[in-house]
This record gives sequence, C-alpha cells and structure tokens, in this order.
Amino acid sequence: MPAKKTPARKIKSKRSDLKAHPKSAKATEQKFGKAARTAAEKGGRKPTVWQTADKPKRLIPIEPTVPVDIFAPKAAVFDVVVTRTLDGSMSDVFRAFNDPNRRGWCHERGFAVRSTIAPRMLRLAFADGSLAGVAIVRQGNVRCTVTVDLTKLPSAAAAERARHAWKMSLDQLAGMLDE
Repeated sequence: MPAKKTPARKIKSKRSDLKAHPKSAKATEQKFGKAARTAAEKGGRKPTVWQTADKPKRLIPIEPTVPVDIFAPKAAVFDVVVTRTLDGSMSDVFRAFNDPNRRGWCHERGFAVRSTIAPRMLRLAFADGSLAGVAIVRQGNVRCTVTVDLTKLPSAAAAERARHAWKMSLDQLAGMLDE
C-alpha cells in the first residue's frame, strides 16, 4: 500500500505580509534618512547605494611616487655562516646566548635577542643593523652543533672579520662549557 502524501504548504509571497522590526526601521532612518525608514516599514528592499554603505570599503594600495627600477643592481649585502660542534647540552648553549649574565664568551657586547624557540633557535640583532640566526641541533645527550648565520653585513671585509670573530667566540663558548 502506497504511503499517503501530505499536501504541500502554500507559501505566501506577498511583500505586504513582511513587516520590518521597528528598531531596524529606526536604525535605518538614522543611517539613511526618512525615505529609507518608509521603505523599511513597507518591507521593501534598500536601494543598492544603501546596501553598499554597509559593506566595508576595500583599501587600494598606494603606488610609490618614485619609480623603482627592478633591473637595477642591488646593493651588495654579505652573509656568513659559522658552525661548531660543542660538548654541552642544548639548554646550556641556549642559556649562554639568551642570558645576559652568561655572555662573557661573546665578542659582541650589545646584541639583543629578538625571538627564541627554546632551546633550538634564537634571532639576534646587533647595533650595526646586522642580524644573526642561531640554530642549536642536538648531537647525542651532551653534544650539540651550533650554527650562527649572520646576515646584512655591509662589505666582504666586514663579513670576513665577523667570520673570524664568531669562530673565536664559539671557541671561547666551548671552553666555558668544558669548565
């Protein structure tokens, strides 16, 4: 025996049946004026101009006033990478970089720690504008490899001086950790 079908409901589609909430009509009047309130009370749609006023405006980026030559040679910036395996735990090496009271081994005195992921990574900023990333990788229980990646060095001579100074500093850090 076939199942009985329920009759479909008739949906009223007259616009006159729809009434807007009085608060929304009042808010519409405050925002768009009296004509908008009468339209809202009648259940009519807002004109397109009023609909777009509710949407946030899209910001258009301002183009630079000075033309930029993308094919011009860029100023030379030098990078240096120094790596050393140390006899010490990752946390000891991390504390030696991060704690200002334990930085006696380092040739640089005024560097600031910008960000860290303990005990694996540090970002350092120096007074001359150069930056360094320090990565500490575990090599067993009591050994780790430290990689210092220096960026934004102004010249090749400065890069070579920084390489030599960081090799010496990491040697001093190894001596400090052995004690």
